[in-house]
This record gives sequence, C-alpha cells and structure tokens, in this order.
Amino acid sequence: MLREGRPPGEFFYGVLAHSHSWNQRSNPAYRVYQALWDYGEEFTKRPGQCIDALCIADLGAWLANMTVMQGEVELCHMGPLESLVKSFTPKEAHESSNTSPAPEPITRTIAHLLERMGDNQNGMDRVAGYLRKIGSIGTHVGAAKVFEGLSTKEIPSYAIDITDLMDSTETVD
Repeated sequence: MLREGRPPGEFFYGVLAHSHSWNQRSNPAYRVYQALWDYGEEFTKRPGQCIDALCIADLGAWLANMTVMQGEVELCHMGPLESLVKSFTPKEAHESSNTSPAPEPITRTIAHLLERMGDNQNGMDRVAGYLRKIGSIGTHVGAAKVFEGLSTKEIPSYAIDITDLMDSTETVD
C-alpha cells in the first residue's frame, strides 16, 4: 500500500504462513533465520530489496528493521531469540533446549505493518504503538547487514533515521 509522501515503488512485501511441517528438533526458527540471512546476502543489494516480513503463525515473525546513521543503513530481520541463539552457542547447548516460539507472531506482524502504513494523520501508528506498549510484541533479536555509500534515493522512506533522533534530543545552551 502506497501512502502519501512515499516514493513510487515502495511497498510492503512479506510472506504469511499458518504453520510449518518441520520437526521441532530441527530448530525451525533457526532455519528461517538462516534462510533469510542467506537470501539477504545473495539478493539484497540495497536496503529496499529485502523481505519486509515473514510470519509463520505457530512459530514466529521475522520483521525488517532499518536504521540510518550518517547515510549508512543497517538492515536487520528481528525474529525470535531462539533463531539467533543457535548461531552463537555450542551445538550441545541448544540441541536439548526446549525453547518456545516467539509470542504472538501475527500481532507482531500486524503492528509492524501498521507502523509502516501509519502516520499521525491516519492513526495507524497509534494502534501499533499501543500494541507495543501492552507488551504483545515480545523480545526479538537479529543480525544486521550494513549498507554504505548510499544516495538519499536508495534509502527507503520508512527507515528510522537515528541521526535525526540524536540531533533532536540535543539541548542548546
């Protein structure tokens, strides 16, 4: 869905699945994380080319989060903690662990979509903010891919500009 002020061609792209058929012992959350990372490494040459959301309703949601600092974009698919723990812990430590899926994957995906579509005129951002505030989003992590040397046109309008946030909090003496 295009919204006012967004450059032509920017849209939300994602996948919604109701379930999966992987055996839990195969750590399906990690398999999704790894597939997203591999896809990003091979096909994502600019930040706007990534999958915005991948939601498997009974497993978790992986959502693209972009931050900009001094023209550098950091892209991260935030997903269930389980999907990243496996990549940083010894094999024995996670093979027998009984980690549960991320809480409320569909709620997380809807909140993310509302944030992307919303602005202070249509009110969708307030609904997304409320979902965050009541804790229905959960705790999630991801690994970042950094894009350097981008022109302004290559940075998606929905990326959060950390530089602007930092500048706006400074006080003048």
